Parts: sequence; C-alpha cells; structure tokens
Amino acid sequence: AHERGVKIVTYNNGIAADFPVCNIESDQEALGASSGQAARAYIEGRLGGTAKVALIGFASQLPEQGGARQRGFKTALEGMPGVVIVAEQDAWNAPEAATTVSSLLTKHPDVVWAANEGGTVGAVTAVKSAGLSGKVVVFGTDISVQLLDLLLADDGILQAVTAQKPVDMGRAALEAAVHALRGEPVQKQVVLPGVL
Repeated sequence: AHERGVKIVTYNNGIAADFPVCNIESDQEALGASSGQAARAYIEGRLGGTAKVALIGFASQLPEQGGARQRGFKTALEGMPGVVIVAEQDAWNAPEAATTVSSLLTKHPDVVWAANEGGTVGAVTAVKSAGLSGKVVVFGTDISVQLLDLLLADDGILQAVTAQKPVDMGRAALEAAVHALRGEPVQKQVVLPGVL
C-alpha cells in the first residue's frame, strides 16, 4: 500500500517499518505504573505497607508491551521494604489465568496484579472461587464491560484497573490520516496516557 502511495497510520500496535506517517499507542509502562500506584496506595493504607504480591503477565506473548506493563507496575512498588513479590507468571487468557492464580494462592498473596484483561478476569475468578474475598485483592490493566462489572461488584476483589483510551487513539489516528492526506505536518509518534 505504501509503495502505491497510500498513507499509512498505525495505532495500538505499530509495525517495524519507517513508512507509517504516524503511530499512535498507549504508554505501556505508564499503564502498569498507574495500576501499581493504586496497589501501593492500597498496601500502604489498608495493609500497613506489608504485602505479598503475585504478578500475572503476558510478556512471553508480547514481550515489548507485556514487559513494559510489568516493569511499570514493579517500579511503582519500589522502595517498599514490606512488599515481597512471591510469584511472576504469564497467563493472559481468563481460563489459564484462573488456573495459574488458583495455584499461586498457595503462596498466600495479599495482592494479585494482572497485566491484561484476560489475566485480570482469571485472577478475580480464582480469588472468588477460593472464597478469599476480603483477604486477597486484584488490580489489573485493560478494561471491558466484564471488568467494569467486576469493579462494581460488592465482593471488593477487583480494586482498580488502568485502561487505554481507545476513543482518543482512534480520534488521533483519523486526525493524523487527514493531516497526512492534506500534506500537513504529522507527528511521527503519539503516545497516550491511560486512565485509572
């Protein structure tokens, strides 16, 4: 398409090429850090600064994105001597994550963080199935109707999630395409923050 003169704008996931006129993406490390800051506030405010934490990621599926989210979350917990990470495993689909978190509950985490929607749903499912509502909480990254319902549930398992802003991403992509078609300058890289 580029070789035939079509202007290329990528969003959410870029490609390893220099011909897109613009790439719009979320700040993946900031997405993890935002959830991490919420978990930090919970640990400091509710657990006296002491907690065992389990991390559910997807770095083996998407190393750059998954790794950045996990780095961001861990960075937000730095300097907390009472926080111990008891497990770090990948499980990005809800059924797989539910099984993985069920196994990890034997390490008695107080907090579970999941790097994506499927991991978060699976983590909440595992905590609920184990009857640990009120004893183990979950923080996550991404958003969906299902996660909104879990956030609003009375069981208090899912405490917070950090979401990307798909409407802003779509708007920015369309605006970049229009500017490129008009021959106007276009910012090559646009990085959007998430929302807690």
